[in-house]
Amino acid sequence: MSIVKLMILESGAKAKTVKKYLGKGWIVQACGGHVQDLPSKGSKGSSKSMWDSERNVLPEPPWGWTSGAKKKITDMVKKAKSSNVEEVYIATDPDREGEFIAWRLSIIFAKFPSQKRVTFNEITETSVQKAIEEAREIDTALVDSAKVRRFMDRLVGFECSRFSRSWRLASMGRVQTPTLGFIIERELLREKHVPIVYNSVNFTSNDTNFKIRFHEKDDP
Repeated sequence: MSIVKLMILESGAKAKTVKKYLGKGWIVQACGGHVQDLPSKGSKGSSKSMWDSERNVLPEPPWGWTSGAKKKITDMVKKAKSSNVEEVYIATDPDREGEFIAWRLSIIFAKFPSQKRVTFNEITETSVQKAIEEAREIDTALVDSAKVRRFMDRLVGFECSRFSRSWRLASMGRVQTPTLGFIIERELLREKHVPIVYNSVNFTSNDTNFKIRFHEKDDP
Protein backbone atom coordinates (compact mmCIF):
# COMPACT_ATOMS: atom_id res chain seq x y z
CA MET A 1 0.00 0.00 0.00
CA SER A 2 1.48 3.33 -1.09
CA ILE A 3 2.01 6.19 1.34
CA VAL A 4 -0.37 9.14 1.01
CA LYS A 5 1.43 12.48 0.95
CA LEU A 6 0.21 16.04 1.34
CA MET A 7 1.87 19.07 -0.22
CA ILE A 8 0.87 22.56 0.90
CA LEU A 9 1.55 25.63 -1.23
CA GLU A 10 0.48 29.24 -0.79
CA SER A 11 -1.14 29.82 -4.18
CA GLY A 12 -4.17 27.89 -5.41
CA ALA A 13 -3.07 28.28 -9.04
CA LYS A 14 0.37 26.84 -8.25
CA ALA A 15 -1.25 23.99 -6.33
CA LYS A 16 -3.30 22.97 -9.37
CA THR A 17 -0.20 22.92 -11.57
CA VAL A 18 1.88 20.96 -9.07
CA LYS A 19 -0.92 18.42 -8.64
CA LYS A 20 -0.56 17.54 -12.34
CA TYR A 21 3.13 16.79 -11.82
CA LEU A 22 2.68 14.62 -8.73
CA GLY A 23 -0.32 12.52 -9.69
CA LYS A 24 -1.76 9.70 -7.58
CA GLY A 25 -0.80 9.29 -3.96
CA TRP A 26 -0.58 13.04 -3.47
CA ILE A 27 -2.99 15.57 -2.04
CA VAL A 28 -2.03 19.11 -3.06
CA GLN A 29 -3.70 22.08 -1.38
CA ALA A 30 -3.14 25.80 -0.88
CA CYS A 31 -3.10 27.64 2.44
CA GLY A 32 -3.58 31.07 0.85
CA GLY A 33 -0.62 32.74 2.54
CA HIS A 34 -0.21 33.48 6.23
CA VAL A 35 -2.31 31.24 8.47
CA GLN A 36 -1.20 32.52 11.87
CA ASP A 37 0.36 35.79 12.95
CA LEU A 38 0.58 38.22 15.84
CA PRO A 39 -2.91 39.02 17.14
CA SER A 40 -4.37 42.18 15.65
CA LYS A 41 -6.37 42.89 18.80
CA GLY A 42 -5.57 42.66 22.47
CA SER A 43 -7.65 40.42 24.70
CA LYS A 44 -8.39 40.26 28.41
CA GLY A 45 -5.12 39.80 30.26
CA SER A 46 -3.01 40.15 27.10
CA SER A 47 -1.79 42.83 24.73
CA LYS A 48 -1.23 42.87 20.99
CA SER A 49 2.19 44.50 21.50
CA MET A 50 3.47 43.24 24.88
CA TRP A 51 4.66 39.71 25.59
CA ASP A 52 6.64 37.84 28.21
CA SER A 53 10.30 37.54 27.29
CA GLU A 54 13.67 36.47 28.65
CA ARG A 55 17.09 38.01 28.17
CA ASN A 56 18.78 36.98 24.90
CA VAL A 57 15.75 34.91 23.88
CA LEU A 58 13.10 35.91 21.34
CA PRO A 59 9.65 36.16 22.93
CA GLU A 60 6.97 33.63 22.02
CA PRO A 61 3.72 35.60 21.90
CA PRO A 62 0.34 33.94 21.34
CA TRP A 63 0.02 33.48 17.57
CA GLY A 64 -3.52 34.02 16.31
CA TRP A 65 -5.32 32.87 13.18
CA THR A 66 -5.41 35.22 10.22
CA SER A 67 -8.74 36.06 8.63
CA GLY A 68 -10.44 32.97 7.20
CA ALA A 69 -7.45 30.71 7.83
CA LYS A 70 -8.77 28.71 10.79
CA LYS A 71 -11.58 27.00 8.87
CA LYS A 72 -9.43 26.43 5.79
CA ILE A 73 -6.58 24.81 7.71
CA THR A 74 -8.92 22.86 10.01
CA ASP A 75 -10.61 21.38 6.95
CA MET A 76 -7.20 20.61 5.47
CA VAL A 77 -6.15 18.75 8.61
CA LYS A 78 -9.41 16.78 8.66
CA LYS A 79 -8.97 15.74 5.04
CA ALA A 80 -5.37 14.73 5.68
CA LYS A 81 -6.43 12.57 8.65
CA SER A 82 -9.28 10.92 6.77
CA SER A 83 -6.92 10.20 3.86
CA ASN A 84 -4.31 8.68 6.21
CA VAL A 85 -1.62 11.13 5.16
CA GLU A 86 1.78 10.13 6.54
CA GLU A 87 4.08 12.73 5.00
CA VAL A 88 3.43 16.47 4.85
CA TYR A 89 5.53 18.53 2.44
CA ILE A 90 5.32 22.26 3.12
CA ALA A 91 6.08 24.12 -0.11
CA THR A 92 5.40 27.73 0.82
CA ASP A 93 7.39 30.46 -0.92
CA PRO A 94 11.22 30.27 -0.69
CA ASP A 95 11.71 33.44 1.34
CA ARG A 96 11.57 34.72 4.90
CA GLU A 97 7.79 35.02 4.99
CA GLY A 98 7.36 31.63 3.33
CA GLU A 99 9.60 30.07 5.98
CA PHE A 100 7.51 31.66 8.72
CA ILE A 101 4.32 30.24 7.19
CA ALA A 102 6.00 26.84 6.90
CA TRP A 103 6.98 27.00 10.57
CA ARG A 104 3.41 27.66 11.68
CA LEU A 105 2.09 24.89 9.42
CA SER A 106 4.69 22.44 10.75
CA ILE A 107 3.34 23.05 14.25
CA ILE A 108 -0.27 22.65 13.15
CA PHE A 109 0.56 19.38 11.37
CA ALA A 110 2.94 18.19 14.10
CA LYS A 111 0.83 15.10 14.90
CA PHE A 112 1.41 13.64 11.45
CA PRO A 113 4.33 11.18 11.21
CA SER A 114 6.52 13.41 9.03
CA GLN A 115 6.73 17.09 8.08
CA LYS A 116 9.26 18.26 5.51
CA ARG A 117 10.12 21.64 4.02
CA VAL A 118 10.52 21.93 0.25
CA THR A 119 11.23 25.00 -1.87
CA PHE A 120 11.40 25.68 -5.59
CA ASN A 121 11.84 28.88 -7.59
CA GLU A 122 9.95 27.76 -10.66
CA ILE A 123 6.86 25.62 -11.16
CA THR A 124 8.22 22.89 -13.41
CA GLU A 125 8.07 19.13 -12.96
CA THR A 126 11.86 18.92 -12.72
CA SER A 127 12.06 21.63 -10.04
CA VAL A 128 9.26 20.11 -7.99
CA GLN A 129 10.73 16.61 -8.07
CA LYS A 130 14.18 17.93 -7.18
CA ALA A 131 12.72 19.87 -4.24
CA ILE A 132 11.08 16.71 -2.92
CA GLU A 133 14.36 14.83 -3.18
CA GLU A 134 16.13 17.64 -1.30
CA ALA A 135 13.49 18.11 1.41
CA ARG A 136 14.88 19.68 4.57
CA GLU A 137 13.98 20.90 8.04
CA ILE A 138 12.55 24.34 8.77
CA ASP A 139 15.23 27.06 8.67
CA THR A 140 14.90 28.41 12.22
CA ALA A 141 17.27 31.33 11.54
CA LEU A 142 15.01 32.52 8.73
CA VAL A 143 11.97 32.06 10.95
CA ASP A 144 13.62 34.13 13.70
CA SER A 145 14.28 36.85 11.13
CA ALA A 146 10.58 36.92 10.26
CA LYS A 147 9.67 37.03 13.96
CA VAL A 148 11.97 40.00 14.61
CA ARG A 149 10.44 41.88 11.69
CA ARG A 150 7.00 41.34 13.20
CA PHE A 151 8.10 42.33 16.69
CA MET A 152 9.68 45.53 15.39
CA ASP A 153 6.60 46.36 13.33
CA ARG A 154 4.39 45.84 16.35
CA LEU A 155 6.58 47.44 19.01
CA VAL A 156 7.81 50.37 16.91
CA GLY A 157 5.23 50.78 14.18
CA PHE A 158 2.07 50.28 16.22
CA GLU A 159 3.14 52.20 19.31
CA CYS A 160 4.89 55.09 17.55
CA SER A 161 2.13 55.45 14.96
CA ARG A 162 -0.45 55.69 17.74
CA PHE A 163 1.62 58.49 19.28
CA SER A 164 2.18 60.27 15.95
CA ARG A 165 -1.50 60.13 15.00
CA SER A 166 -2.37 61.95 18.21
CA TRP A 167 -0.31 64.83 16.80
CA ARG A 168 -1.79 64.41 13.31
CA LEU A 169 1.57 63.28 11.97
CA ALA A 170 2.39 60.54 9.48
CA SER A 171 2.57 56.94 10.69
CA MET A 172 5.92 55.58 11.85
CA GLY A 173 7.50 52.22 11.04
CA ARG A 174 10.57 50.12 11.80
CA VAL A 175 12.30 51.12 8.52
CA GLN A 176 11.33 54.70 7.77
CA THR A 177 11.76 55.91 11.37
CA PRO A 178 15.51 55.12 11.76
CA THR A 179 16.09 56.08 8.11
CA LEU A 180 14.56 59.48 8.76
CA GLY A 181 16.81 59.74 11.81
CA PHE A 182 19.91 59.15 9.65
CA ILE A 183 18.75 61.85 7.22
CA ILE A 184 18.23 64.34 10.05
CA GLU A 185 21.69 63.58 11.48
CA ARG A 186 23.31 64.22 8.10
CA GLU A 187 21.33 67.42 7.63
CA LEU A 188 22.42 68.71 11.05
CA LEU A 189 26.05 67.98 10.16
CA ARG A 190 25.60 69.80 6.85
CA GLU A 191 24.21 72.85 8.63
CA LYS A 192 27.20 72.88 11.00
CA HIS A 193 29.68 72.76 8.14
CA VAL A 194 31.86 75.86 7.79
CA PRO A 195 33.13 76.28 4.22
CA ILE A 196 36.86 76.98 3.80
CA VAL A 197 38.22 78.77 0.76
CA TYR A 198 41.12 77.06 -1.03
CA ASN A 199 42.76 77.18 -4.44
CA SER A 200 44.10 74.37 -6.56
CA VAL A 201 46.25 74.18 -9.67
CA ASN A 202 46.33 71.28 -12.10
CA PHE A 203 48.90 71.16 -14.87
CA THR A 204 50.87 68.73 -17.00
CA SER A 205 54.58 68.95 -17.74
CA ASN A 206 56.60 66.41 -19.73
CA ASP A 207 53.68 63.97 -19.71
CA THR A 208 53.45 64.18 -15.92
CA ASN A 209 50.29 65.40 -14.19
CA PHE A 210 50.64 67.74 -11.23
CA LYS A 211 47.98 68.82 -8.74
CA ILE A 212 48.69 71.53 -6.17
CA ARG A 213 46.25 72.63 -3.47
CA PHE A 214 46.72 75.87 -1.54
CA HIS A 215 44.87 76.07 1.78
CA GLU A 216 45.16 77.33 5.34
CA LYS A 217 47.77 75.45 7.40
CA ASP A 218 45.17 74.24 9.91
CA ASP A 219 42.89 72.91 7.16
CA PRO A 220 43.56 69.19 6.62
